[in-house]
Amino acid sequence: SDGSNELAYALLALDAADVEIPETAEWNRDSGIAEILNFQLANGGFGLNDTESADIDMTAICLQALAPYHDKDEVKTATENAIYYLKKALSDDFNYSDNSNTTAQVLLALASLKIDVTVEGNGFGDNNFNIITALEGYCNADGEGYVYEGIVNAMATVQVMQAYDGYKKAHKEN
Repeated sequence: SDGSNELAYALLALDAADVEIPETAEWNRDSGIAEILNFQLANGGFGLNDTESADIDMTAICLQALAPYHDKDEVKTATENAIYYLKKALSDDFNYSDNSNTTAQVLLALASLKIDVTVEGNGFGDNNFNIITALEGYCNADGEGYVYEGIVNAMATVQVMQAYDGYKKAHKEN
């Protein structure tokens, strides 16, 4: 309960490894989900350590963790509110905080929820301009890596590649 990021990353790790949690464990998926939801603000965003201020990155990361549980009523409502928050925070050029890492986290969250940013009605752009085209603006001129704060950055490159991969997997044609 110290921070939403610990909870979200723990839930992501448990699900990625398909861990079976013993019934005697102090924490389980349901208690983790409930605790993550306690970090959501009235505006739909999620806070890092409290519910005083929302953060776009944390909102995106919490959405990634909650995505497999979207069918649960309380998670569905929280997800809808968080998506609304992300739509309101989106800049006119489909960027978040002029930051490749943040924009990548949002794309990954939307991909986790199978929301296609190239569909105009979804509210994150259209087929021509969207979060993906915004991320391409961070690609280094030589095509090798993505830029954060003016320089090629390994973390930015990894996060953008993860977001692209997540988007591709979520929207590939069978």
